[in-house]
This record gives sequence, C-alpha cells and structure tokens, in this order.
Amino acid sequence: MKCDRPLEKLDENYIEDRHCSDCLRWIKKGKGAVLIQNRSFYEFNAFMKGVFALYKFRGDVEAGRVFSHMFNKEIARSYHHVDRVIPIPLSEERLYERGFNQCSVWIEGFGYEQGDFHRIKHEEK
Repeated sequence: MKCDRPLEKLDENYIEDRHCSDCLRWIKKGKGAVLIQNRSFYEFNAFMKGVFALYKFRGDVEAGRVFSHMFNKEIARSYHHVDRVIPIPLSEERLYERGFNQCSVWIEGFGYEQGDFHRIKHEEK
C-alpha cells in the first residue's frame, strides 16, 4: 500500500491489512508517517539484488548509473515541481567504506541542487 511491492507475489504470511511485512515493521518502529508512498522502478528479484550488490558494496559506480535516466525521467514526470533532490545521507564511516553516495550518483548531471548532508549517527546496514 505504501511501498509499491506487488502483494500478489508475497506469501500471505507476510501481508497484513494490505501492508507487507517491511511496511509493518516501519509502522511499528513509529516511522510509518515518514513514508507516504514509495515508487519502485524495478522488482527487487535475484538479478536486481546482484546488480545492487555490485553497485553498493563492490563500488561499481557504472552499475548504478544505468538507473540515472529512469530516476530522472520519473522526477520529471512528477506532479510537483522539483528543484532539489536530497540523496539519503550516509554516515562519514559508510561514505568512507563505499567511496561514494549511491543515491547521489543517480541524480548527478541532471542539474538538481544537492545538499551535502551526512548522518550524525552511524547505524547498522
């Protein structure tokens, strides 16, 4: 209902009141109001898990750049004017570990103003 996950592909044990188990976990942690709606461009399956592993954890920036066009096309189609995009901030430790902010790569070169934000608290992956 919020995360755009196709519920018909999930086992019914992971669905409650039209919410998947991930959305329910967010709600139980008190973060349900933060996520209004999430839009997924691709289904997260075994292939996409491998692509994201290359990108996020093995430093293959080019694997992430393939998503830039789709990401920016969707922003352009937005119902609201968008002049600033704020990538999900990383902690200094995680930024050092990865060498780049994977969300920043998606919007580079498209003229959006970016803030240089960092997480204050380092958290587990």
